[in-house]
Amino acid sequence: MKGQKMKNRTVKYGYAYQNGIITINPTESMTVKRIFDLYISGLSLLKIAQLLTSENIEYMPREVSWNKGKIKRIIDDDIYTGIDLYPSVVSKETYDKANKVKTARDTQKNVDRESDIYKLNVPILCANCGSPLKRNHETRCVQGTRWICKNNDCHNIIHLNDDTLLKETTHLLNTIIKNPDLIKEDNGCGVISNETVRIENEIRKILEHGKINKDSITEMIFRNASIKYSNINSINHITEKLRSDFNTSPLSAFSLSLFSKTVTAITLDKSYIKITLKNNQKIGGALWNKQYCSERSTT
Repeated sequence: MKGQKMKNRTVKYGYAYQNGIITINPTESMTVKRIFDLYISGLSLLKIAQLLTSENIEYMPREVSWNKGKIKRIIDDDIYTGIDLYPSVVSKETYDKANKVKTARDTQKNVDRESDIYKLNVPILCANCGSPLKRNHETRCVQGTRWICKNNDCHNIIHLNDDTLLKETTHLLNTIIKNPDLIKEDNGCGVISNETVRIENEIRKILEHGKINKDSITEMIFRNASIKYSNINSINHITEKLRSDFNTSPLSAFSLSLFSKTVTAITLDKSYIKITLKNNQKIGGALWNKQYCSERSTT
């Protein structure tokens, strides 16, 4: 109520005084055990607090007021293992397990978000199916980072730490800098755009039905050719811009600036990496072997 002072507990949550002795509160101690179990199973402090609040579990008599701080204080407090005058609510093993989880999560919070790996503003794609890969950083794993395909039917998992990914990408950028002829003009086909596909399908349907309006179909054919020609010019203009961007000294470290100006995607396999340039050309090679090749995407 407004103006009412907040109540203070006279004994830690999970316990009660009985005849001047600290004893276990049966109801609250069950909640303490549940908090430890939920946290170990993967729920965050906030999620646990929200869950207990939604279930109207009291923190104090007639008061439901759970938050992250209260959950954290319970997990941090080794009193629940049974020290001083407090009887045991959870085992030392459970307490240690929960606090190892907390330490691991805190380590991830301390990750340097200013690192270049967090500034790669292009999709990282699965070589198997073309779906996006999700970065999963696990401090307890030797290799540190896993890239997991978001396509549930693919199940592709690539173990590649951040430093190696940036290092291999830098090798590819340097390969282009040292071999500018890798950046090639379009072969005349241009990029097959959605608009040209739509027009060609429409022309095909007209021809199949046999009801042909000569002026109409001629206009469609010329419009389609115009779009394709425009696409070729556009790609070749981008190619010239790429050559200009790569006309620079070899990189001694990953360059986010050059990467952002020239690359639209990275494709990963377990032993292979490709970058897609802004002219839809792909430059790639075997990880660690530095055997690079070039190809052009038509999608």
